[in-house]
Amino acid sequence: MSKNNSYIGSAISGIKTLLTGMDITMGEYVTPKITEQYPENRHTQHIAERHRGTLVMPADENGHNKCIACTLCEKACPNGSIKITSQMVTTAEGKKKKLLLDYQYDLGDCMFCQLCVNACPHDAIKFVKDFENAVFNRDALIQHLNVPPTQAELDQYAANAKAAAAAAPKPQPAKKEEKETMANIIVFAILAAVIIVAALASVFTTRIMRAVTALLFVLFAIAGIYFLLDYTFLGAAQLSIYAGGMTMIYIFAIQLLSRRTLQGIKERLDIKRGAWALLLAIVGAATVIGVQLKSHFFDQFMMVADKEVPMDKIGTALVGAGKYEYVLPFEFISLFLLACIIGGLVVSRNQREEE
Repeated sequence: MSKNNSYIGSAISGIKTLLTGMDITMGEYVTPKITEQYPENRHTQHIAERHRGTLVMPADENGHNKCIACTLCEKACPNGSIKITSQMVTTAEGKKKKLLLDYQYDLGDCMFCQLCVNACPHDAIKFVKDFENAVFNRDALIQHLNVPPTQAELDQYAANAKAAAAAAPKPQPAKKEEKETMANIIVFAILAAVIIVAALASVFTTRIMRAVTALLFVLFAIAGIYFLLDYTFLGAAQLSIYAGGMTMIYIFAIQLLSRRTLQGIKERLDIKRGAWALLLAIVGAATVIGVQLKSHFFDQFMMVADKEVPMDKIGTALVGAGKYEYVLPFEFISLFLLACIIGGLVVSRNQREEE
């Protein structure tokens, strides 16, 4: 009997609990809404003032943007979301300025840090609260924010440039530049004469020490030509690798293995050996000239603009193995140093056999 009472009491308690829950649930159906429901409230919803939805570039009533293409925002962006395209134009007053052609903004890469807005000196860009930016194609996230210049505006700038060029006085050659040019010609003539004389002396002398000394003068003069052309890096490489490296290795290899001093070592002239050397020189010169003519090297050299190359690009090219990179010549230089050591050993060995 007690078991039946317990079962009936548990059923009644369960039904009571179920009705209590249903009462709470049904009461929520008639309770007024206190939460904002998106997207029904799209026109009345509240968005925080500091919310950053997307970047925009406002334009005035004439359709002109405030951006001056200073690229400060592009440099400040940590993700590279901004790419600015501009060109130099001439105003009606004859002054040069940058004209913004395209302001590309990648919404997919932007992390909304607002560093670009803070960096802009003219308040040309800002973030707005618009957050509905979902698209089906990633390419649609790449936006062009500026109002592009019209063809009439570009034609007007081109006409301004022509007018300014016609009105500008023709520059007169400065006397200082003429003096510097004459001084450069004189220095070049002296260095060229030193190279020719020292090269002939290095080839025709019979004493090794004199030949090495003349070769050093040749290398120093070549480095001087590099410095005269403002090729400081090549000049330093000439001094350190050729004059300071290969020549010294050649001298020390002979000095360490020879019983006599360098002043006492002589090399006999051999007509047969000289003929072979002349033949190899002609073949090498013909090969170099042929490769340059086939690759149109001289035509490309005349078309290249005279501009300063950053040192980091030079360093990257020197140790790179790709196209127009020079790790292979550097490896060849190491083999060339080894050849100098072997040449010194051969000379010393010949001297020992003659003794």
